[in-house]
Amino acid sequence: MRTILLALLISTTGCSTLNLFASQDAHCREQKAELVPWFRKAAQSEARKSPPSGWATQPYSRENWDKYWNARIYHVWTISQTDCNSTYQGPYGPEIVRSIIQYRRELALPEINLEARNQDKGL
Repeated sequence: MRTILLALLISTTGCSTLNLFASQDAHCREQKAELVPWFRKAAQSEARKSPPSGWATQPYSRENWDKYWNARIYHVWTISQTDCNSTYQGPYGPEIVRSIIQYRRELALPEINLEARNQDKGL
């Protein structure tokens, strides 16, 4: 009976149960792998004149989008092979940032007004 209940529990909870057995490094890698698609969706929201994540209760604002992108650039820039306990093999921070800036240009979005903390990155 316990086996049947356990099988039923696992089948109804799906992937979330399996994630209990995944390593922290695997979670880290999965999250970083989702960054580029996540940022592309954010750029598409910006192109639709929607507010950025975290500013959903406010109307569209260029200043809020600049704050959003500056925070992402600053934190993503340092992603490297040493992330996820040295198991990360995806694109590094500068590559992610440059690809999203290029994508924003393809969407004809204005250039990001870079904060001082990001001005040394050659963007």
